Amino acid sequence: MNVRSKYKLILICLIAFAGVAYFYFSTRSEVNNGTNSEGFRNLRAQTFEQNGGWGYRIVQDTTAFIEQRGIPGIPGMVPFKTKNEAETVASLVIQKLKKGTFPPTITNQELDSLSINYK
Repeated sequence: MNVRSKYKLILICLIAFAGVAYFYFSTRSEVNNGTNSEGFRNLRAQTFEQNGGWGYRIVQDTTAFIEQRGIPGIPGMVPFKTKNEAETVASLVIQKLKKGTFPPTITNQELDSLSINYK
């Protein structure tokens, strides 16, 4: 095998290695950034009545890992006025968790867009 053939063989091997590495890392990042994140599966919301209002829990399988007694993002402990308001915000929190957003912060603008009465 002459020198020129050796260089061609080395070049082909490098190109093949680069292609395999690109394919491996590009598909791996899609899996890690997808909506099926490992930690947040089987999520559901439970609402509960409390002193003068409503709150919610986010439950994964059988374990509650978020309990929100007041409207998130509002100073003090202001409960939701209705069960429907608590369910609506809990659904938004679940959507954020499934998208990989943690912590699932709720802004005043989101509360306004959901017509949550917090003022």
